Amino acid sequence: MLELSVFNFIFLFLEYFVGALAVIFATILTIHRLKVNYVSVSLAMFGLSIAVWDILVFLHRTAETYEYSLQVFKVIGILHPFILGFFFLTFLNIWKPRMLNVLCLIPSLFGSVLYAIFVEYSMIRGDFGWSYQTIIDPQANLIITFFIPIYMASVLIVLFFLWLKAATKSLKRKIMYILVSFIVFQAVGVTVTNIIFMQSDPNFPPLGGLFYLATFTIIYYVSSTPEKEVLTLVPIGYSKMSEDFSRLVKSFIECLSRFPEQLGIRYFRLVSYLDEGGLSDLISYDDKGSRIILNIREDVDVNKINSFIDLALTLLEDGEVERKFNHVLAEFIDRNYSLLGAELVQVLKRHEPYIVSERVFERFSASVLRQIFLPKGFSENDLDVFSRKIGINHNILRMSNVLIEFDSENYLPKVNDFVRECLSNNESVYIFTRRGSAMEARFKEYDGVKFFFLSPTSSKVVKLNEKMYMVPVNDISSILGVFNTLCKGVSGIVFDNLSDIILLTSFEQAYKMVRHALDIFSGTGSHSLFLINKNVHGTEVLSAFESLFKYVIK
Repeated sequence: MLELSVFNFIFLFLEYFVGALAVIFATILTIHRLKVNYVSVSLAMFGLSIAVWDILVFLHRTAETYEYSLQVFKVIGILHPFILGFFFLTFLNIWKPRMLNVLCLIPSLFGSVLYAIFVEYSMIRGDFGWSYQTIIDPQANLIITFFIPIYMASVLIVLFFLWLKAATKSLKRKIMYILVSFIVFQAVGVTVTNIIFMQSDPNFPPLGGLFYLATFTIIYYVSSTPEKEVLTLVPIGYSKMSEDFSRLVKSFIECLSRFPEQLGIRYFRLVSYLDEGGLSDLISYDDKGSRIILNIREDVDVNKINSFIDLALTLLEDGEVERKFNHVLAEFIDRNYSLLGAELVQVLKRHEPYIVSERVFERFSASVLRQIFLPKGFSENDLDVFSRKIGINHNILRMSNVLIEFDSENYLPKVNDFVRECLSNNESVYIFTRRGSAMEARFKEYDGVKFFFLSPTSSKVVKLNEKMYMVPVNDISSILGVFNTLCKGVSGIVFDNLSDIILLTSFEQAYKMVRHALDIFSGTGSHSLFLINKNVHGTEVLSAFESLFKYVIK
């Protein structure tokens, strides 16, 4: 290592080595605060590039030989344009996070190539270790001279744009801090010290590490507090719809959880979403810029509300909004569907796959809404055809298990009601029965129904085709294993029947199977219908099974 005075070595060590550690620590804290998203990743890359640059400059300054210092500095020259690039990327992502923004790194790549090919360096020994002078190839002199200023001007334009778009005074102030710090520390500080002072005087103390640390410190400081004031919603007017819609929009903003409030990221994302959806006039700001005002009065603009519902469902599909907003949106639609007209139906049909897969439609109590999502061949009556007859609705049935005690084939109409109710509510149905049974004959033509044939000859679960499987009837653990697999989704399970299990194994085994099965179904999207032949069992056996079920049909 190069011999330096104690003071100068400590100066370099603190500025570059300790500075790099400070930037890394601040980067980790900032990522934790902002969560993992486009902004935090680009900001992390900005901090990491500064830290790497700091360490390389320390190695360059304190290198033992001229050749080693030169080689390290060539790497620094290639890396340096990316510091500005990641800074640029961070603030592009604050405005509109998307993969397309990485194209802003093309100038950084271009600058690295320019410096690698057309710039040579000469190392000079100074008081603070090795300094440098640049030797630019005349062929590229004009391009390199204007490259950095143009790139910096682009960054300044983005920062100024964000400042103009910021709604609140505090957010404007924070962005102005970043804008001023960039001008002072990057555009002026690094440029002036590197190009003017250090090129003319190798003994001039290096300040680049301090400038970069100061820039990152400012960003860390302004990201330490959220911009919650921009999320306050104040509806204009006092109509029931305007108040209801304002609550919907407020909940929507709160569910943009992947976008933090710091640096106005969530606010800018909201503005971007509304712009993309043609809803930019939906909101405005009060004179102090501290509240978002909904531009709806008693004469509600139904088209705007339907457009907002369309936008919200699109963002839910893309994972941009928390799933819990499903319930808020569904309940708003259920309350106001009669006012939203035919366009609402078109919006819901566009998003039918998502609404069905996420079970959003289950929050609709209005029959006209539920009919929209009925599978082909089913009617509104099928939605609760089974549950209605035992005095409940389908939402309760979905959390319940039912036992049917039969004495002949009179159970088939009841099972038919259960199957049709499940299928009409877009649930899968799994039927456990014997091969060639009346159950198979009745339901084999239904889409959405799969059969698990209980076989005394099978020793393991065997797939016959996409709709049929063989399951060993005398292996309770195999049956429970299938139950456990089926409970991953929303489904209705029919088990035909317990009497066969008792006769082929024992009452104890059958009872144990049912008890464990109900434990498996509990808390999942699956519910069940078990059958038992009451003519072949005594009262004690029937009573034992009845005790396991909330609903028993005799």
